[in-house]
Amino acid sequence: MQFGLKSGIKYIYFIAAISIWLLSPFVIHAASSEQLITLNVLKEPGSASSHDTYIQLAKDFTALYPSIRINFVKLPHNSYRLTVDDYLKDTNKKVDIISWHAGERLFKYARQGDLVPLDDVWSANESHFPDVIKSQISLSNSVYGLPFSYYQWGIYYKQSLFKRLNLKPPTNWSSFLDVVKKLKSHNITPIAIGAQQNWAAACWFEYINLRLNGYAFHNDFIKGKISAQNPKIENVLKYWKHLIKLEAFSKDARNRSIRDSLPSIYTEKAGMTLEGSFIESYAPDHMKDNIGFFEFPIIEENILPTQVAPTDVFIIPKKSDAINTAKIFIDYLIQPQVQSKINANLYQLPANLKSTFKQSNLLIANYQSLNKAKYLTQFYDRQADEELANENMTLWVNFLSKPDIKETAEKMEQARQNYLIRHNLN
Repeated sequence: MQFGLKSGIKYIYFIAAISIWLLSPFVIHAASSEQLITLNVLKEPGSASSHDTYIQLAKDFTALYPSIRINFVKLPHNSYRLTVDDYLKDTNKKVDIISWHAGERLFKYARQGDLVPLDDVWSANESHFPDVIKSQISLSNSVYGLPFSYYQWGIYYKQSLFKRLNLKPPTNWSSFLDVVKKLKSHNITPIAIGAQQNWAAACWFEYINLRLNGYAFHNDFIKGKISAQNPKIENVLKYWKHLIKLEAFSKDARNRSIRDSLPSIYTEKAGMTLEGSFIESYAPDHMKDNIGFFEFPIIEENILPTQVAPTDVFIIPKKSDAINTAKIFIDYLIQPQVQSKINANLYQLPANLKSTFKQSNLLIANYQSLNKAKYLTQFYDRQADEELANENMTLWVNFLSKPDIKETAEKMEQARQNYLIRHNLN
């Protein structure tokens, strides 16, 4: 066969590409005679339909890679977070991939040397993910978690109620206070909050701090670099106290779960709630199209927009006996069509920009909001030291019923000092 110069070069490129593909650590051939490998995957418990989706994905994967089997390790939801530590460190507990959280919860294990760097997998896929996500998964220039899902915390409301009261979703703090007062005038609790889970209160402190003081200041506060008695932190508490004094929040917040908040929106006992997009999965079908979403309002116009968007990732424990094989499955799990399937039952957004998602009015609004965000941050207790976070979140729940700024700031500062001493940072 005769080759011209151009066709000869194309042939060389083709052979080189095939050679690279064959030598890639992420490729196992369907016809390979290698011994059967079983990957143990620890994933957060979800709904039955979510689990069924993973089982089907595992079957699809095995069809592509017959020498690899996927075994999902089941754990109860309420013990998952505590159990991950054991599975990362205990050599008797065999696990090769874990679904986990971006931010400090990820970085804690990376610093301890418990995780495999995933730079090779990330570099092959990085262009498919939002730039703002990289800071949430990388530490010291290495990536330790591959993102598959994220969702936004924002304010949800009943659209028909707002329409009946001639209310528009507020974009700034002044118009937000106007909505609060209008709802109060109709004997409707403005904001439903379920503070049985103390992190539901944490998001109020977090968003007010982000809107008043910005992303960099908020990150420094989370890391314990800023005194809780700093005037800027006390100002956050002042804004929050103003809402409390307006009787904006449910009075029985401590006795309600976050899941209890949504029914009070349906029945118009409450007007709004600050929650994550996952609440759509709780809503009955006849109500889904009536729930609206808006971003947490702007307070300072010069502060660049940051959205609270917890991100879920896959990680590989360093003690895994099948690291390269685990990378193959992770590479599969972060592909567009696979992420579309994973997130379909979560009411969350796939992290891969080429994926599709359920076209609900809430997820479309979430997508548009996150797409224009200058920064993303994880939820407070995913970013802060665990013990410090628990102490502060307990104080913030107490603040809802007793908004004493001086006392709360003092106790927050004591918690910060204890944190600095524990980690030899003072």
